[in-house]
Amino acid sequence: MKKTPLATLLIFCLAGAAHAGMTVAQFKQGASAKRDSSIGIMFSSFLGGVAQGVGYSEVLSQQSGGRRLYCPPGSFVLDADAVKHYVTQELSALNALKTGKFDEQEVALLLIVRLRDTYPCKQ
Repeated sequence: MKKTPLATLLIFCLAGAAHAGMTVAQFKQGASAKRDSSIGIMFSSFLGGVAQGVGYSEVLSQQSGGRRLYCPPGSFVLDADAVKHYVTQELSALNALKTGKFDEQEVALLLIVRLRDTYPCKQ
């Protein structure tokens, strides 16, 4: 049974190298891993990168005078745990947690949609 976690870790590594984003299917697999396992640690690390990338895109949007993607309160922190929370919320709202629905969708896009809906900007 030890081959399964190692094989999963290898899939995450290869998928990350060949494909920059995390799919919903990969998210579901990582979310079910034990937090202190190699998969769980890698999953949290990847979600931290997603949080950083989405945060940077929001900052760049503001600096360039573009439209903001979302408008969170001043105390808002987007980290790996928050990404997991918001993506899980979005998947739940889409009835996609226990189905294959949206499994090929990018997690970062679902995160932005959830943040936009949770923290809409006043026009």
